[in-house]
Amino acid sequence: AEIEVLKKCNVKGVAICLINAYVEGDHERRLRDLVREIIGDVPISISSDVSPLGKEYARASTTVIDVIMKMVYGDYVNRLRNGLHRTGFTGDLNLVDSAAMLIPFDLAMEKPSRIMYSGPAAGTVSSAHLGTLIGEENIICCDIGGTSTDISLIRQGKPVVKTEYEIEHDVIVNTLANEIFSIGQGGGSIAHVGRFGELRVGPEGAGADPGPACYGGGGTQPTLTDAFLLMGILDEKKFLGGEKSLFHESAVEAFQDLPLKADFATKIKQTYELGLTNVAEGIASITIERGVDARDYALFAFGSAGPMMLPQLMERLEVKKVIVPPYPGLFSALGLASSDLTYTDYRSAYITLTPDEETARRIDEVYSRMEASITAKLPKNLNKDEVHFIRSFDGWYTGQTWETPFIPVPPGRVTTQSIEKLIEAFNDSYMAMWGNKFPHLPVIACSYRTSCVLPIKKAEYRRYSKRKSGKPSGIPRQLSFLPEAESSVLEYDRGELRSGDTIEGPAIIREPMSTTMVCRGQVAAIGRYGEISIEGRD
Repeated sequence: AEIEVLKKCNVKGVAICLINAYVEGDHERRLRDLVREIIGDVPISISSDVSPLGKEYARASTTVIDVIMKMVYGDYVNRLRNGLHRTGFTGDLNLVDSAAMLIPFDLAMEKPSRIMYSGPAAGTVSSAHLGTLIGEENIICCDIGGTSTDISLIRQGKPVVKTEYEIEHDVIVNTLANEIFSIGQGGGSIAHVGRFGELRVGPEGAGADPGPACYGGGGTQPTLTDAFLLMGILDEKKFLGGEKSLFHESAVEAFQDLPLKADFATKIKQTYELGLTNVAEGIASITIERGVDARDYALFAFGSAGPMMLPQLMERLEVKKVIVPPYPGLFSALGLASSDLTYTDYRSAYITLTPDEETARRIDEVYSRMEASITAKLPKNLNKDEVHFIRSFDGWYTGQTWETPFIPVPPGRVTTQSIEKLIEAFNDSYMAMWGNKFPHLPVIACSYRTSCVLPIKKAEYRRYSKRKSGKPSGIPRQLSFLPEAESSVLEYDRGELRSGDTIEGPAIIREPMSTTMVCRGQVAAIGRYGEISIEGRD
């Protein structure tokens, strides 16, 4: 009777997680077969395939997210692949995961939970790639779009990677991911009045539809974008390179209708200041929490709204400079062309690290199985002598329940001498991460990872030529609702600038998909790849 009821239910997908399936997945696979017999061909995810790691709550959460991704994303990517084939595309189709590593299409769709947070992660990798080219190793990446600000860190040229992340409170995804912090603040953040009569900006956003009031799509609530238009920072005739006109009167009406006990000019100025303050506080809290001295870091400003907002925060945040990369509105997408093709495997086995033959055999078997699994998935025409595996493990001291991740493991067969090196590497990593170590305590290895990286050609930025004579010329413009000393600006076209050019603020630099604000007391210098480097006067 229960089976008949189940058949009549409108089941769209099934997630299966058994408590000890990380050890052996036979029972989950049998349940998957039974579900298909009873319900039919619906998306199914089992935890032993999706996330074969020990802690069952995170494993179950990841498996649920994985099957939802199959239900929502599966048809989309299949239409994408089929559409590309119809156009004559014969290349390789890859997707990018939450650590901005490229994965072959078919492998990605076996575990689509891995690709859920790929967009912000791509911006981090794009920043790391450009940072390497221009000699910036320590970077605060800040992507400000329409609805959110995504913040991440690069230390010594490498993104900060974690072993899991939350898409919302207690909804955990077990996968490698670049550490991204998001706050609900962007160009489309709505200005509204709180319950005590105070002005608030965000986290609610106007979205793409209807969008800010000035877009003319039916939006009636004032947003940061509307404020920037009324201030003159945005040009209603040059938005998106002139392809879209903004509606000045709609923005005026939206602010007039804002039920704040203030005059029209004050409403705009306070919206502008509060939006900037929200972003500044978000960045500052993250750098303080992570122990980052912002004076040693460059702030990369991208996303369509990043270059417009972040230079105004340089003094508040005390960063050494703000860098606006080429194509800031598309900069995250460029990260997809700056990543390597990566094959990974991971699993759990709780093994106390003791330098004996049995322990060495068990750990060697774990890595051998993972590397054999990866090798079977590599391109058939690949020279196997060129395949190199990168190993690591996560571990803890006896009595702990949290991992210290990414302890390096040397290649080759695991021996008793290798175990001694693993213990030493764990203690060193623990000291570096937590500021102390306890070498007298036994170390337990709990999760193991291995990956094979196939480098591919990276995105190339064209080198800008130097100006043969003269200097860039700007057009005088007058901004509104700003102090008098900051209201008279010169406006420049980014496409007209050359390597070595310098621009003194206050100034505005326009391009089709973004606007850069250079404040009073700041100097913008154009680099060899067209990047705009903004620093304060000494």
